[in-house]
Amino acid sequence: MLTVLLPENDRSPALRDLLAPLLPPGSDIRDPDDGLEDLAGRRLLFAVALDEGGCNESYYQMLSRLRRSLTLLHGCVAGLVVTGVGEFYTKDVARDMVFAANQSGCAFIGRPLVEATGSL
Repeated sequence: MLTVLLPENDRSPALRDLLAPLLPPGSDIRDPDDGLEDLAGRRLLFAVALDEGGCNESYYQMLSRLRRSLTLLHGCVAGLVVTGVGEFYTKDVARDMVFAANQSGCAFIGRPLVEATGSL
């Protein structure tokens, strides 16, 4: 089973609609604002939709929680999708997300990042 962590903002419904038919049966899409406590050992997909300014407030709250824990994602394996309205900020957000999740116990195998900028 795959758990998708999708921080909510006004751009996240479009990302949710894009991902839903591609996910394996039984996948769980959840807003990280609802909690990150029971994720240890799971397969994760971080899906972040950025607004026009390259921000997502819910994402930054999740990032803060990950940075304060060394074991929150112990044993997890993950990938990452970051979408943006413009051409900027997706790599910065992805780099920060991978670093924080890795420090919290999550592994990223191979090339875990998919970047989708506004010009796609």
